[in-house]
Amino acid sequence: MTTRTPHQFRLATVLSARVSYVLLILIATIVEVGRYPDLGGALSRLRYAVDPALNWHDAYDALRNVFLFSGLGAIWLVTSPSTRLRNALWRATAVGFVLSLAVEGLQLFTAARVASVADLVTNTLGTFAGALGAGLLVAAVRIKRGHRTTLGIPFFLFAIGHFGALLSEVLAPRFGSDALAGMAGGPRARIARAMHAAIPFDWGRLSALDILLALPAGAFSHAALVELGVPRWIAVLAVAIGGGLLVFAIEVSHGTAGLAVNWNAAVAAVLGLLVGAALAAISITFARTVQGVRRARLVASLTVASILLWCWRPFLPRASGSEILAALVPMRFQPLREYPYSAGLLGVAQVVQLASLGFLVGVLLAVWPLRARGPLSYVWPAAMLAGAVELGHLLIAGRIIDVTGFLLLFAGAWLGDAVVRRAGFTPYGEMLDSSAFPVSPIPLAGPHRR
Repeated sequence: MTTRTPHQFRLATVLSARVSYVLLILIATIVEVGRYPDLGGALSRLRYAVDPALNWHDAYDALRNVFLFSGLGAIWLVTSPSTRLRNALWRATAVGFVLSLAVEGLQLFTAARVASVADLVTNTLGTFAGALGAGLLVAAVRIKRGHRTTLGIPFFLFAIGHFGALLSEVLAPRFGSDALAGMAGGPRARIARAMHAAIPFDWGRLSALDILLALPAGAFSHAALVELGVPRWIAVLAVAIGGGLLVFAIEVSHGTAGLAVNWNAAVAAVLGLLVGAALAAISITFARTVQGVRRARLVASLTVASILLWCWRPFLPRASGSEILAALVPMRFQPLREYPYSAGLLGVAQVVQLASLGFLVGVLLAVWPLRARGPLSYVWPAAMLAGAVELGHLLIAGRIIDVTGFLLLFAGAWLGDAVVRRAGFTPYGEMLDSSAFPVSPIPLAGPHRR
């Protein structure tokens, strides 16, 4: 399988993206090696690395490894000069293996970290999965190149981003997740225990915020199905039923992580999907009256509002200046400082959620940039938005500024932009000046360089 003519990224762009992500991995995995050297115990740690005593909790570490290295695989593939997907895939996987081997080797010389062959395997698999996923996504987007689409790019890209944020929240809710005591045994026993202790459903305890958070996923999923030719009311049912089954399946799986099953949260998410899809179906006639750059501005506004809703909830202001200063935690200015120690699924979910939200911005700016040149060109406004999101945490109770959040949002935007450009799409117009480019519902031919 080939990707035809690959998008020509500048060498500086390729090198900066790849080197930056490698540095992030090194910060997340070996930052403590030099601080607590322990050469004497290296041999015993090598024995453990070869034959580790694995348990069920190691599955969450494996998930973290897979998601951390999947970003490396995705970036390596979309910036690859190779026209063949297979060649780019194996090169990315080889890079992930070599980097992981180096990381695990360095971890042998510190008592602060644990090296393991299992980590080497999951890191490599994560790189492969990320590269494969990015390659398949580029191929799927490329198929739509030259076809009429509602926004100039396929709506399924927005559905992917919104659903990624929603399912991450269902997997490990940031608020309202109760840990269960006395959880033991395998997955089946844990799920049975969680079902027995499930929070009963109560209409009065449904969260309006949870419903509102799910609305964009339902609306954009509906738009993606309609764009593919599905009748609009059948699309509403498909989003509600398909999304609902997925949400409930993930909710039940909470037992494996020792979390309570919360039927109220699951029902709220499904209601949000249903209402979002229904609103999209009702507003189709209105949406058709909004054309060209005005449609792009509308989607951009909805996207920014959704990101702020996810990142600034529960919108409780801080009471004093001292609380604002307390939000400036020095250690959080080190990228991925808390990543190795983040609790189970919550750490994985936060990474996926922020990257998914950033992805939405990147795919839109790839074809509808604010400006074609200057500091507002293409993906750079995503960096400004990510910075504004983090600065806003100073004013919200329960939040702290974390440079990792900024990096994840911007990395997701960069990847979204790169996927669309790699697929050969070109910009239609500037959102701040509709006369700068011709406004066309069909992508212009050929990849562009910037």
